[in-house]
Amino acid sequence: MSRLNDFLIKWFTNSSTDKDEREKIQLNERLANMYMITTILIALLLLLSVIDIIHTKQIMMTHVAVFILFFGLNIISLVIMGKGGLDHSRVNSKAEYRHLIKKYAVICIGFAIYFGLALFGLDLLFDAVGGIKTYGGNPINYIVGGIVMGILIYIMRVVKIKKEY
Repeated sequence: MSRLNDFLIKWFTNSSTDKDEREKIQLNERLANMYMITTILIALLLLLSVIDIIHTKQIMMTHVAVFILFFGLNIISLVIMGKGGLDHSRVNSKAEYRHLIKKYAVICIGFAIYFGLALFGLDLLFDAVGGIKTYGGNPINYIVGGIVMGILIYIMRVVKIKKEY
């Protein structure tokens, strides 16, 4: 662990003594879980901010701050994960590779359906709150949007597979 990490753990836990390895692992695991939960809550707060913007037809500094915080945290996470090579999936055989490809295909089909339904839901929400039709209620737009996002996510996942055979 780095000195900065040790300092931050001491500061965050209000402790002046060093932690042993077991305590550091537990703290890092719990802090990582807290980070992921916080990111999800910030995403929900961002959605509420968008609804408030539509309803009041005003953008406030708090809306901008939530937007910057959410996307800043995500960009930092992506950079850290990418630099450490932590965003790659490793496979040791062709069979494992084929299994992972099929798994990613199923996941991305599910994501495409989810994304299309989310677009539809947001369209209904925006129409109800502010009278705004984002996609005009045309189901083809939701289907195409879902398919495009599903394909992009699939490509991003397949590119990050590391073959170690």
